[in-house]
Amino acid sequence: MLAWTIYISFFGVVVSTLLPRENARAARIVALLTALGGFAIALIGTLQADAGLNTFCDADWVPSLGIHYHLAADGISLTLVLLTGVAAVTGILFSWNIEHALRQGWLASSLEWRLPGLHERVVALEAPTNGVEIIL
Repeated sequence: MLAWTIYISFFGVVVSTLLPRENARAARIVALLTALGGFAIALIGTLQADAGLNTFCDADWVPSLGIHYHLAADGISLTLVLLTGVAAVTGILFSWNIEHALRQGWLASSLEWRLPGLHERVVALEAPTNGVEIIL
């Protein structure tokens, strides 16, 4: 049952890529329905789960190489799946009226490229409320 949260997420991505770029309302609706569907299935899967390790899917993927797809979760993993569903739905609802993405928020992250002679990847985390920037 819990494997369907993954499949629904992929389905939502496919549908959202097929939407016209100008139709922001449809993209919001698809994102919300996808997140709500994933959260509902995660909630049902969590309520049906037993104590200990629960195997949701165990299928052969490439049998000739002995590779198989195994999806299992224990109690803390199920809690994290539920928390992800709550965070997804909440994030979509809080950003519902945003028309243009600004670089602001409680904690914004960005990937910056700087060229001090050599290519260097710098991940900058900043809190725009106080102008603090942490470079890793």
